[in-house]
Amino acid sequence: MKKLLLLLSCLFSVSGIAFSQVTATLTGYPLVTTGWTIGGDAVAIDSEVELTGPSESQSGYVYYGTPVNLTTCAEFTVEFDFQIIQSGTTTIADGIAFWYISNPPSGFSVGGGVGLPSNPNGLITILDSYNNNGLPDDNPLETLLYYNGTVPSYVEGSATGLLCPVVTYQNFITDGSWHHCKMTYNAGNINVYFNYSPTASLSAFRLISITGYFGFSSSTGLYYSTQSIKNVSITSAGVLSTPAVTSPVTYCQYAAAIPLTATGSPLSWFTTDTATVDSITGGAPTPNTSVNGTTYYYVRQGTGTCESNPDSIEVIVSPQPLPPVISGDTSYCAGETFVPFTVSGTGILWYNTPTGGTGSSTAPIVNTAVPGTYTYYASQSNSGCESARDSIKVVVKPTPAAPTLTGGDEVYCQYAAFVPFTVTGTGDLWYTVPSGGTGTSTAPVINTSIANTYNYYVSQTVGGCESPRLNIPVTVNAKPAPPALTAPSYCQLDIATPLTATGTAMVWYGPAIPGTGTATAPTPATAIAGTYDYYVTQTVLGCVSDSALDAVTIVPKPAPPVVHDTDYCQFSATAALTAIGSDLQWYVSAAGGTPLGAAPVPPSTTVGSTTWYVSQTVNGCTSDLDSIHVNIIYIPQYTITPSSLSLCQYDSINIAYTGPALLSPTYNWTLPAGAHIVDGTTLSGMPSIVVQFDSVNQSNTVYLNTGNDNGRCTTLDSVNIHVIGQPVARPYSKPVVCVGDTVALALASESSSDLSYNWRIDGTFLASSPLVNIVAANTNSGGPFRISWLQSGLHVIQLNAVSSEGCRSAPELDTIDVRPLPNAAFTYATRQGAFCIEDSVLFSAVTSEDNYNYTWKPVEFFHNINKPDCWGIVEQNLTTIMLTVTDPFGCTATTAQDLNPGSCCTVTFPNAFTPGSTINNLFRPIAAGYHNYHDFRITNRWGQMVFESASSNVAWDGTFNGVPQDTGVYFYYIKFDCGGNTVEQKGDVTLIR
Repeated sequence: MKKLLLLLSCLFSVSGIAFSQVTATLTGYPLVTTGWTIGGDAVAIDSEVELTGPSESQSGYVYYGTPVNLTTCAEFTVEFDFQIIQSGTTTIADGIAFWYISNPPSGFSVGGGVGLPSNPNGLITILDSYNNNGLPDDNPLETLLYYNGTVPSYVEGSATGLLCPVVTYQNFITDGSWHHCKMTYNAGNINVYFNYSPTASLSAFRLISITGYFGFSSSTGLYYSTQSIKNVSITSAGVLSTPAVTSPVTYCQYAAAIPLTATGSPLSWFTTDTATVDSITGGAPTPNTSVNGTTYYYVRQGTGTCESNPDSIEVIVSPQPLPPVISGDTSYCAGETFVPFTVSGTGILWYNTPTGGTGSSTAPIVNTAVPGTYTYYASQSNSGCESARDSIKVVVKPTPAAPTLTGGDEVYCQYAAFVPFTVTGTGDLWYTVPSGGTGTSTAPVINTSIANTYNYYVSQTVGGCESPRLNIPVTVNAKPAPPALTAPSYCQLDIATPLTATGTAMVWYGPAIPGTGTATAPTPATAIAGTYDYYVTQTVLGCVSDSALDAVTIVPKPAPPVVHDTDYCQFSATAALTAIGSDLQWYVSAAGGTPLGAAPVPPSTTVGSTTWYVSQTVNGCTSDLDSIHVNIIYIPQYTITPSSLSLCQYDSINIAYTGPALLSPTYNWTLPAGAHIVDGTTLSGMPSIVVQFDSVNQSNTVYLNTGNDNGRCTTLDSVNIHVIGQPVARPYSKPVVCVGDTVALALASESSSDLSYNWRIDGTFLASSPLVNIVAANTNSGGPFRISWLQSGLHVIQLNAVSSEGCRSAPELDTIDVRPLPNAAFTYATRQGAFCIEDSVLFSAVTSEDNYNYTWKPVEFFHNINKPDCWGIVEQNLTTIMLTVTDPFGCTATTAQDLNPGSCCTVTFPNAFTPGSTINNLFRPIAAGYHNYHDFRITNRWGQMVFESASSNVAWDGTFNGVPQDTGVYFYYIKFDCGGNTVEQKGDVTLIR
């Protein structure tokens, strides 16, 4: 079976001089297929070529359409990606083939041949994913072949054309992922690599010298897979490439050298690029480093006719460099910041000794904290070559002592005069920081206008080295702030207390402009409202502050708050009293006393007037009291009295106010839905009303809102009225009946409260009505009754129901149409006047209506029994004929008549007739009544029969077979039924022309 053919995408690359060279790619998105031929079932999709899709019996291929001529000394490289995805079955299809063959690709196979062209001649790589040889399954396989054009196609397990052993169990080929393949050819050396491995999976030697085509193919059989390739690149050259070398090779003068190297096989070394025979024996040469300069060597790979062009290696021997030049400070004071050395040169290395040791690329740092003498060494490198060392010496000198302070103040009050500093030392320098900064020989001047703590520093210089710095701290104490105070406020005429402030060693002045101060705080006077200014200072750390203003305010006594008297209805919710003012205080007495905790809430249970008192506080000062009066108005207490607590629906009752007399009362009634005022009264201003209730509700509640004192205080009361629903009963009878019909008279519907019923017909009680006959009565007054209607016309049935509470329903009416019976009388007549058995008789109804139904009996006597006029045949002596007539309303009447016809069996014939004339042109029997003719024959005088008929309607037109007969005498014979007997007659007739 053939499974999915795996398509490989290979890249061929060739280096060297091209004898026959080509570069071909099958890449891009979408795929660029210029120069390629895609055939069979293969198709380009996005960036790949799908050689076979997910279906059986497919073959697909793609190849580069330009043939390439390769010699045995050629090189080529092929790289590609491939993928095999199982489709629809549990078995993978056959696989993918890559080939370089001489014959133009054609005849691609389907099935086990992995889609190879027919009889290929050239190099073939097979990725075989399906077991075709019947042996234990060791697939997927990697196979490298060379066919000579005599093998029709690939056969798994065959040794024909094998270049190296088959590689088995390569499961990555069919895992559904993309994989990489690379094949190289170098003068017969063939290697195949997978997934970028540096180790070849397939290797062989086979010289190739053909002009051929690069391509891929795959196929499926019963088993199938999606087999694809992408990223195809092919490069080839007709000759060997030069060896791979590294150039230039560099040495320092006098350094130890090693032999040169190159990649290729076999290698030949030369001193010129034109030599054809090895000019250097013994293998790769070793360069001479004793002399600086540049030397060239040349190398080729291959042997005999397959030797490559030469490549060159440049050997450079660099001269040894001179020592570097070192510069930098060589003298320091102890603790001075070290300045790094600078060196002119390249690749500098530092040492602690003049020779030996290990050099460092990091320049040394001199420790200037320790006095002494230090020596360092440095070399330089050029092109990797190190010079001799040069040296530098550094001297570190000791540090002198700091100077001393001999004059100047160190503590000041803010804004005091500054006293200059005096120090003893040599070369004094002044600083504002303990270290760093730039010193000045001018002593600092303290700015005492800014309170702060200052640190100044001074050093002396001896032998060019500066001493440590002497710290001189200076404090400028801030002028203290004025004392902290809160300006007091007093209510007019209140008793005042001495003023207060927060400070140290305070002195008071005032009121008005400050004068001689005092340490005793003054007490303000409160008799006159206004603002009075006092002043106070404090002394801190010997420094006196500015004065603080203490403005004392005497606040005027406020007016009482604004109040309004109020009224409440008895028992109503009341609100806390209010007044217009600030910080109100409420009292129950005009004398004041202890205030209430909150504004009082007046009680409303007792009718009458109550007084409360209130003050306000403004700016902390309390006013005199004012009064507020609250009046409680009586709220009506009453009931609603109906004339009855229950009534029938649509009845009315009287409802009245029952209670004490009120002052200027108001009455407002509210009725439930379905209730209304009767007798012309209104819903407002009346102590009693008459109400009719038309609806039965869950709550038939009447409300009365009664007000006292012109409606200022009202009370709502209610009474619930029980409304008994009006009973309901509806009669039922057939809407249309016939006179004499017996029908049911019954209830069509009824209510659950119905107790009894009254029936009337056209205004008369049912029991005494002359219009009906009661066929069957019922002990229940609601029926049903069986009645028979005696008179036609429209009649009215009236029904009333009475409930158990005595409530009477509205009358329910129904109209009955009692139809009269139709007229069924009829008449009859015969054609001849005589009335014989089997005669045709015309029966006619006396009354004929189009929409009536007519039925004649016996049905066997009549041809059409549903018409008002109907022909019939009376077939016996004593017969009863009946007509039944039904009108459109179903009313039916029947009339019967007895008929007694005679036998009338004589049949007569004319003695002559004249065919072709307008009269007497037929010969036939003449009889009274109807006869059933069995046989009627006419013969001529020679006995030849010229006419015969068995029809009941017989007649001869004087012809035989359509030919008119001659004038003469003809003989007849007839046989017929009459009155239950069979009669035969014979005779002759003369035909006249």
